Amino acid sequence: MRALAGTYRRVGPKMLHRMVRRKGWVVNHKRSERIYRRKGLQVLKRRGRKQPTVPRMKMPAPTRPYEVLAMDIMKTGLPMAGR
Repeated sequence: MRALAGTYRRVGPKMLHRMVRRKGWVVNHKRSERIYRRKGLQVLKRRGRKQPTVPRMKMPAPTRPYEVLAMDIMKTGLPMAGR
């Protein structure tokens, strides 16, 4: 079972049990799961893809009154109150 888990690292106990049964071994599924846990086997997690970093830009300084509020609303996408 350890050899199968070494070659198929993304396979859990249920799939390993099926593989062992296909090899010709007669094993109860509860026993194969117990062996899986005792051996300390586990499915390896996949690493996430690295996200590209986006260069951050400063917001431009306001040139008119209430311009900052309008830019904030545009950025968040919230509807303006009082319409």
